Amino acid sequence: FKLKYLQYEWLRLCLERGRREKWFSSGALFWMFNDCWPAANGWSIIDYYAVPKPGYYTFKRCAGSMVASIENKNGRLIAHISNDRFSPCEGKGSLYVYDFKKNEKVLDKSFDFSLGEAISEKVFECDYSEFERCLTRDTIIVFDAESNLGKDRTFYVKDGLVSLDLSYEDAEIIAEDEESITVKAKEFLPLLFE
Repeated sequence: FKLKYLQYEWLRLCLERGRREKWFSSGALFWMFNDCWPAANGWSIIDYYAVPKPGYYTFKRCAGSMVASIENKNGRLIAHISNDRFSPCEGKGSLYVYDFKKNEKVLDKSFDFSLGEAISEKVFECDYSEFERCLTRDTIIVFDAESNLGKDRTFYVKDGLVSLDLSYEDAEIIAEDEESITVKAKEFLPLLFE
């Protein structure tokens, strides 16, 4: 579980950064699609039996035409939108601290954004210390973006997800069809698999 999750998180952070740096970094050559032998874990995002690993889903999300990302840079918390379509992107964003034990937002900054075609730009910036004061072992920073081109969600954890006390024992599937699965859990789970 931990190795698959580390791969997922490493890919998420690398791909989001690459998308933020559009035109400085204009693409990625991704060749790790399948393992060539049964293995406990490898670099690929699809295992030997053609079953996608968690890394596959973060790659799929980050390859979308609109991707949200967050960075903490020089004491500033910066929300970015990467737009790969040849049409403008307009929408609403929300950057907030979410307490997953209490199931509530602790601090919420909502904003409108507008950016041109085929561009990556910061859409919101604020002092990180304001958010940092709200961070505990049970909180994360979430960025939700919804626009005319779709919606996306990403998150930022001060010390990485290894510091979170997550319990996967009570997660259950409550609805399932060919295109989606709805899962119910008592608290925040950044990812659920096997």
